[in-house]
Amino acid sequence: MFRSLKLTLSSPTKAFEFTANQEGPVKLGRSLKCQFSVPLDDLSREHCSLELKGEEIYLTDLGSSNGVWVNRVRLEPHKPCLVTTESTIVLASIYYLKVQRVEFNTRSAIKNEEIIRDSKKGDSSRTIVNPVETNTVSFQLDYPVNKDKRRKKKPESEAPPEESSTKSQDVVKMVVGFLVALGFAAYYLTR
Repeated sequence: MFRSLKLTLSSPTKAFEFTANQEGPVKLGRSLKCQFSVPLDDLSREHCSLELKGEEIYLTDLGSSNGVWVNRVRLEPHKPCLVTTESTIVLASIYYLKVQRVEFNTRSAIKNEEIIRDSKKGDSSRTIVNPVETNTVSFQLDYPVNKDKRRKKKPESEAPPEESSTKSQDVVKMVVGFLVALGFAAYYLTR
């Protein structure tokens, strides 16, 4: 049997998934050095780590600035905590971490990984090397960036003239409405 952890990090607007294909602790954080790298500003570079030891899963806060909570209790930094697949894990007060233990036989594990055969033994024994990455995070900038990393200005001809005039008309209406309301308030207060 081949055992691994499937991690799902979710917030109200985003979700990230990762399946650990190696033994040892899995670090989660903003840093690209983490196995589960998530580009969220609320997370520390190395926020926490999870490790599967036998049948038990241990979660450790790696000294994160915004904290890790298990079942509404904040973890002490660098002290492993036993968690289950039913535990409520919250990172940085925003992100929910769902932990699942995945067990499957070596045939299904081998389908997802690169295989080499040992030619010295002359048999078809298999060695698993270079696990295939299963998590992908991609994003695109909403605006073009030049070499100075400043926002490019749109040419004046692209902006429709009606749009800017309606915005200024709306502002004028709001100011006039405020002044009228202020005048009525002053009138009734002086009566």
